[in-house]
Amino acid sequence: MNVDTLIEEAASALESGDADSALEKGRQLIDLRHAYGFEVIARAHWQRDERAEAVRALADGVENAPHVWPLWALLGDYSAESGDKKRARDCYEHVLSIPNIDAVARAHALLELGRIDESIAVARAALDTDSAADRRVRASLHDAIGHALFAGGDRAGALQAAWEAIALHPSSEDSMWLIREIEQRRSPAARQFRLIVAGEWDEEVDGQSDAFGFYVSYEVVADDRDEAKELVLRFEPEEVRSSLIFEDIEELDEAADLPKGVYWRSGYVLHDEE
Repeated sequence: MNVDTLIEEAASALESGDADSALEKGRQLIDLRHAYGFEVIARAHWQRDERAEAVRALADGVENAPHVWPLWALLGDYSAESGDKKRARDCYEHVLSIPNIDAVARAHALLELGRIDESIAVARAALDTDSAADRRVRASLHDAIGHALFAGGDRAGALQAAWEAIALHPSSEDSMWLIREIEQRRSPAARQFRLIVAGEWDEEVDGQSDAFGFYVSYEVVADDRDEAKELVLRFEPEEVRSSLIFEDIEELDEAADLPKGVYWRSGYVLHDEE
């Protein structure tokens, strides 16, 4: 199996929550001397709440591949989550010392170091200078701005940045978290819901109209089904909202301790509308 295929399979295993498969793929990548294997193994351990093993995997990673900044950034994040603030700070400082890191990583490291204004400036400069960047990259930059503004006390500006990120990448869980934290919509009647939504995209190419149907799934905390629908609608582009049909709404557990909002959104599953 080639490296590119292994990387795709490892990423897929992590996304689906299959930690055992991710660990296996990560080890195979390390055997092939690819540094991404350390990240995969760390994320898989973290999914299983094996925090010490996750940190240890990343420590091995930065020792073997000291110039791979994503390993340092993730080690900083996991160290901070584990309460090792000094190690986290050292990791973020190291990220900033590595040449040619991307703007998202630089903005994140600056924010974690408390350099809020610098973090915002880096992200905004990247948005201004690279208008052709991938939508997910631009979404991550807006998200970085939102988190920095939130940390600095500008809740309105942070919320606007989060929605700008969602417009580019509606499945961004970092932006979902920020929206929930800012809005703080809580209720003793809140419950978890899982929704499957059908809709239609209309595209015009060379004067011809093409319609493509899609399905998308959501996990939401809301008081009732109607509110769950309202929360979902905010995450879909205005041009498709009138076509949306809620195919299935499953009511799950009580969630009075959680803020209401969207917690997860799948990508679109497309099908031809013939």
